[in-house]
Amino acid sequence: MRDNVKTVTLNGTIGLLGVFAMRMAGKLLVVEELIVQDRSARYIEWVPALLHNQVFLHISATFGSVTSLKLFCVTFPSAMIFQRLIYALRSLTHLACAWVGFKDVQKRPAFLPPEGGHLLSLSLRYCYDVVKFLVESPIISTVKHVELLDYRHAELSGSIQRLLEAVGESLMSIHIRPDRDVMRSKEFPLNLKRCSNIQMLLLDLDSAHLSRQSDWLVSLFAETLPSMLQQITITFTETVAFETRQFRDVISTLYDVLSGDFGKPIDDVLCGLRFTKLRVITFQLRIMCYRDWSQGSQWWLRQVPEEKGWQQHIVSRFPKLHAQGIVRTPVSIELP
Repeated sequence: MRDNVKTVTLNGTIGLLGVFAMRMAGKLLVVEELIVQDRSARYIEWVPALLHNQVFLHISATFGSVTSLKLFCVTFPSAMIFQRLIYALRSLTHLACAWVGFKDVQKRPAFLPPEGGHLLSLSLRYCYDVVKFLVESPIISTVKHVELLDYRHAELSGSIQRLLEAVGESLMSIHIRPDRDVMRSKEFPLNLKRCSNIQMLLLDLDSAHLSRQSDWLVSLFAETLPSMLQQITITFTETVAFETRQFRDVISTLYDVLSGDFGKPIDDVLCGLRFTKLRVITFQLRIMCYRDWSQGSQWWLRQVPEEKGWQQHIVSRFPKLHAQGIVRTPVSIELP
């Protein structure tokens, strides 16, 4: 059975990681993903006293085949311990951190090149200490994809900007879901000019402030995105956790905003000479449903716009892009 284990998830105290790594060293041959998390949303604290002296050696022996590390709500003593964990996973290509920090932010590691694999993708959410570590670390020199979730305007224009500049020309795609304070601003806080090889951009937008987002979207497309861009995905997410009548009003508001001045300046910019390599632009309507499905589910489903109706509305707002035949308009329903 251990030859078929692909994912190892550890919940709770960090001591479990040390014990597990020691007992399973050399026994998990095909494990690809290691997840360290606390389901109770409390922080797991990496306490050296709970781990034996050879813990990183055992981690390397047990998880040598791991390509993906996901850390949720973990506090490390310092960046040095965090780096040792990363370097112990010699096949690592994907790192995801959410609510990860360091107790001693002054204790800095010696930034040495990693042995083994090359980090290709990053996912970061509320990880300010990790971002500062990565800016100085050589491990980001090979990163191709970055996902940035829920960062505020000041953070994006500060440490996140420095991170992207450090990644530079290596970056091929970026996914951004900004905090609502960015949605309410008129200027986009990131400048992506140094990431001149970006080919794919994914943006998650909040329809509650959609009328204001047209300004910084135009600024983003016209001034900071590289001309190598080939694919754009803009996702409009609607969360349903209330009555069906309210949901219908939310969808109606979204359509009203898109019927205003939102589309034309974006349509003009993306059809200009700057983006001759653009091949696909996707406007996705994503419905996240948290409501009780036991009553009235069929009626509720009928309120969700059909893809054909959504398509007709979008192409009428972006006629130049539509004329090029590059517009896609999927509709999805997700039940978390």
